[in-house]
Amino acid sequence: MDHVNTSNTAMNSTARRWPTGTEYAEAVQQPQLSFADTELREGQLTLTPLGIPAMASGQNAVAFHFQAHTRPVAVRCLLSENEDGRERYRALQTHLAQDQIPSVVPAQWIDEGVRVHASWWPVVVMPWVSGRPLHDAVEDRLIDPPRLTLLADRWFDLVESLQAKRFAHGDLQHGNVLLTDDDDFQLVDLDGIWVPEMTVGAPGELGHPNYQHARRNSTTWGPNVDTFSALVIGLSMAALGSDPSLARFMTGENLLFAASDFQKVEDSPIWSALAASSDPEVADLTQRLHSMVLENEPSDIALRDALATEATLVRPVAASPVQPTATGLPGSATTDSNWWETPGDAATIAPGGTTYWSVPIETASTETAGRPDPVSAVSTTSSHSAGSNDRAKGLARLTGRPIVAGIVGGAVAGVVGSVVALVLQATGGNPEVDAAMFVGSISAFLGGFVAAWPSLNVEAYGAAFARFLVGLVAGLVAGLIAVGIADAVMGQVLTDSIETDVALVIYLWALTAALVGLAVGLLRSPKAAALAFTGGGIGGAIGGAIHGSTIAEFDSSVLVVDASDPATALIAVGISILVGLTIAIALRTARSGSFTIIEGPGQGSVVDFHKKKATIGGAVGDTLVLARSDVPAAAVSIRLSEGRAAATAAIPVQLDGQLQSEAFDIEPEQVLGINDVYVRVSYKKDAVNS
Repeated sequence: MDHVNTSNTAMNSTARRWPTGTEYAEAVQQPQLSFADTELREGQLTLTPLGIPAMASGQNAVAFHFQAHTRPVAVRCLLSENEDGRERYRALQTHLAQDQIPSVVPAQWIDEGVRVHASWWPVVVMPWVSGRPLHDAVEDRLIDPPRLTLLADRWFDLVESLQAKRFAHGDLQHGNVLLTDDDDFQLVDLDGIWVPEMTVGAPGELGHPNYQHARRNSTTWGPNVDTFSALVIGLSMAALGSDPSLARFMTGENLLFAASDFQKVEDSPIWSALAASSDPEVADLTQRLHSMVLENEPSDIALRDALATEATLVRPVAASPVQPTATGLPGSATTDSNWWETPGDAATIAPGGTTYWSVPIETASTETAGRPDPVSAVSTTSSHSAGSNDRAKGLARLTGRPIVAGIVGGAVAGVVGSVVALVLQATGGNPEVDAAMFVGSISAFLGGFVAAWPSLNVEAYGAAFARFLVGLVAGLVAGLIAVGIADAVMGQVLTDSIETDVALVIYLWALTAALVGLAVGLLRSPKAAALAFTGGGIGGAIGGAIHGSTIAEFDSSVLVVDASDPATALIAVGISILVGLTIAIALRTARSGSFTIIEGPGQGSVVDFHKKKATIGGAVGDTLVLARSDVPAAAVSIRLSEGRAAATAAIPVQLDGQLQSEAFDIEPEQVLGINDVYVRVSYKKDAVNS
């Protein structure tokens, strides 16, 4: 690969706004024009089934999959300044040239990486590695405990060898460690590495808090920085190998420990569970980690020495009845500013559920097929199990995008509406009533599901139910009004001798869908209502044309609907999908901005907002509802005005890793940390200035 080094790149202009993920996605679709490097210029960009770039987004970078001439590669495009990135990656190249490390995925920094809007921006290029993120791989192996025990031993051997080779990763955690089918470990996201050739200081990131000492700070760096996190990972795998039922402590954001377990040991149930282990190795490792946790600062000690010294016996902590929950960055002003920088952006998902460096694109659609359910495997009923968390993520990955949510919501509405109409027909038998209720029930459920689906994706079930009821009523009223108007028109136009009229069926469905769009849009903003009215009308007209030209019939100016005919249900589902799609496109177009959950419940979901003010919190009325009891209503309020996005926080939050209190400004694509949930905030500049 060509190595380009130019001093005239945008990298050297910190005052300039860095490109967004969307801008990068537009640029990389023309590799001949966008890349200076020969390998990338001649490479083939991987696209999703929808024809858009397969892109993974994280806090500080987006990544694209390319098939280069001789190998598949991942191309990371930066979203913000990485002042020392060039020096770190070049120091790594120098170090690996002297002593290859098979478990470290080589990566190359290219200054003149990608051209966006006539300016060059740096990229990091690395081989595409086949493997699974560690927490998913461990979950897959819960049915084979001895394999996990062996993995723990291999893990300790690996980290000891890395330290012997004078290499430290800086952020060992489940997202940055991949496990191949052959049980080989691969380390990715090398932004925080340490090697002796390094000429710059400690990185800005402090590692994932679920794997780091509570008092780690910017001075905790050097050849032994990985010892604590390595012990956390090794102990977790050894403990799960000894007792797979400990999977109840897996939240999808950890292996066994959460940040709170290192801050308030006496309140942590995991310590009690581990201290009670009958496995001598697990008990020994637990004592060693527990001793390190109680130290006032992280120990500067090699892993080999940490495992060789005599373990300090500790008193098992009292058992706590509190069940483990997904915890991450604590919202306490007294804690260190430990910011988990979403790994390279490891924990984020490309279309199809693919982590950008690990799972081959062609297997993305079947990533979770056939995976064992750890809940069943270990006979536990914890609602916070890794299995349930992964299934929830799978739903968000599939339907978390607004357009896809509109399609899915429409399909569900069509099915449910058809069933309701079938029940009414079976109990009543009046064709005229059934026709009205057929259209009315579909429009009602269409309004309900379109309104509720974003909350379902983020697991805010209370908010989803409330919004479903509001949408249901709005859709039902819209449908009944449309049917009433349509009946009046049909009565004037049709005669007994006319059996069908395509134009009138189009009119019926277009009017119904337009009014449903209007009702759903009014729940958001006047602009959204206008566009959704138009979008719904278009979708309804197309669906009505299909209905009218296929199975629609009239009897004495009454539209006849046979809900028992499978073709009727098929038409209903098709029309609902069309209407759901067009309304979703309209609402997406009308948005002022959006919230993207890059880590936490509903990871991968996008929730749009349509007004100048939006809120993130734990109440039904918040724009983005976080399904957490420790997040108050309107935890963060954002107002777009006067050329900026002004935010206020009711609790301590972080913005791109910096603790914020009360009032602060948010730039497009910055990331908010609210307890253990990380949300990217996007908004349109014209919405701010309008």
